[in-house]
Amino acid sequence: MVEDLMVVDFFLSRPFMVASVAFLIPLAWITIMDARERRIPNAALALGLAIWLGALIYFSCFRAIFPTEILLKLVLPAVIVMAILMAIESFGRASQSGGAGMGAGDIKLIGLIYLYLSLTPTLMVVALACIAAIMWVIATKKLPAGSDNLPLTPETELGIETPAGTTTSAPATSASETITRTAQSPTQDFLAQTFPFGPFLSVTCALFLLSKFAFFLGM
Repeated sequence: MVEDLMVVDFFLSRPFMVASVAFLIPLAWITIMDARERRIPNAALALGLAIWLGALIYFSCFRAIFPTEILLKLVLPAVIVMAILMAIESFGRASQSGGAGMGAGDIKLIGLIYLYLSLTPTLMVVALACIAAIMWVIATKKLPAGSDNLPLTPETELGIETPAGTTTSAPATSASETITRTAQSPTQDFLAQTFPFGPFLSVTCALFLLSKFAFFLGM
C-alpha cells in the first residue's frame, strides 16, 4: 500500500513527465493522419496543447506559484520559432523558385514539440527528422514509369544503338535540348518529390520522449 502511494506521489509531483507520456497519443494521431492524408489535424495539435496546459495548471497549483519562468522560457520562444518558420515558408512560396516546403501543420507541430522539450532537444528532433526524411526519399527514389531504368544520354535521345543491341524510338533532338533534359533529370526529379514531414517529426519526438522517460525511471 505504501509503495502504491509512493508511485502515485512520484507521478503527481511530476506533471510534465505525465504530460509527455500522454503526448504520445496526439503524436500517434498526427503520424497516422499525415501519412494517410498528408494533413495534420488541428484537433490533434489542440489535444497536445491541452495536455501541456493541464500539466502547467496542475504545476501552478501544486507549487502555488505562477509559472512565469516557464512562460518566458517555453511559450514565448515557441511562438517566436513558429513566427520565424512561418515567415521563411511564406517567403519561399512567394519567391519564383520556391516550392512546397513545410506546411503550417508542420510548423505548429514544431512549436508544440518545443513546449514539451525546450530548445536543444527540439533542434535535435528536427535535425534527426530531416535526416530520416532524406534517407526515406533516397531509399524510395524511383525512375519515372517507362524509363526502363535507362539514364538519359545523347545516345538514347538520338536513337543510337546501345551495346545490348536495342535502339530507342525517341525522335532526334538538338544537342542543347538533349543536354538540358539530361541535366534536369536526376536532381530536379529528386527535389520535386513531396512527402509528409509530420510523421518523421512525430516519430522522432516520440522516440526521444520514450528514451527520456526510460532513462529517468532507470535512475
